[in-house]
Amino acid sequence: MRSKKWLSAVALLAGLGSVRVSMGLTFTTLDDPSALKNSQNGTYAQGTNGNEIVGFYDNGSTHGFIYNISSGQYSTVNEPSAVPATGGTFLEGIYGNDLVGSYTTSVGDYGFFYNGTSYTTIVDPAATPGNTQAEATNGNIVVGYYYNSSTGIHAFSYNIANAAYTTLDDTSPGTVQTFAFGISGNDISGSFSDALGVHGFVYNGTSYSTLDDPAAGGYYTQATGIYNTDVVGYYQSTSGEYDGFYYDGNSYVPLNDSLATDGTFAYGVYGNLVTGEFDNATGYHGFFTIVPEPGSAMIAGIGCAGWLGRRRGGGNSKLKCQMEKF
Repeated sequence: MRSKKWLSAVALLAGLGSVRVSMGLTFTTLDDPSALKNSQNGTYAQGTNGNEIVGFYDNGSTHGFIYNISSGQYSTVNEPSAVPATGGTFLEGIYGNDLVGSYTTSVGDYGFFYNGTSYTTIVDPAATPGNTQAEATNGNIVVGYYYNSSTGIHAFSYNIANAAYTTLDDTSPGTVQTFAFGISGNDISGSFSDALGVHGFVYNGTSYSTLDDPAAGGYYTQATGIYNTDVVGYYQSTSGEYDGFYYDGNSYVPLNDSLATDGTFAYGVYGNLVTGEFDNATGYHGFFTIVPEPGSAMIAGIGCAGWLGRRRGGGNSKLKCQMEKF
């Protein structure tokens, strides 16, 4: 594992995009040079392994990318079965050299796992055809979610070695739908919805722990990434704004990119390196930042059920549209 001191240096020295300080954090913009840059398109940074950042970009269709933090170089990833006219390739997570994400065809969405040599298609057998999305991997397990036209949205885990699927439904009373977005060791991060709203969770293989950012008022919190005990995600405040967060198991650090006018969304974490996306009038832009050690004065210590529509037309990244009807 790279030291946190090394990561801090990288945040200051690497990256082709603009660099600025917001709320005491240094944010670096990630704009894939092949991406269209307008109000409906852009670059979406999703996950990281500490050395590289992965995500996807729009330029008429959607393509995955890998960004090397040290060199500042981008490379494109396209799942061979993807049909660009229907969407394309959505790269969501990285673990070592392993990649995970989803691709589209004329039927719908399918997950994939790439081990550096070959692609494995991930289709939960309980899903309505064309409704499986893969989000993250720890090298042995892939997690994501699927939609069933009779029972709704469910999280799943996929064992790479034996190709076995397991459905994961948050056990909180009144749970309507469950999404899995991140995995670290045996811990899985995700979100579930109930009559009160959307809540984050961490599942340790035995039990679910609910995460609600204090600034969300108990209404809307997404737990999208996890690394050891650190969890990142975003919330909607009581005033309607979307802001990211970094949670170390005790305290929440707010993440609000100063260039954002329509939200800051944290998706991936590795140590204190956080990746995500912010929105403004010029489109959608990736970012990375370094969160300070716990105890910093920045830390705030105490403080629609429906299929995900995040990627149609390039305008809805990740879960902003979770509550939209499919």
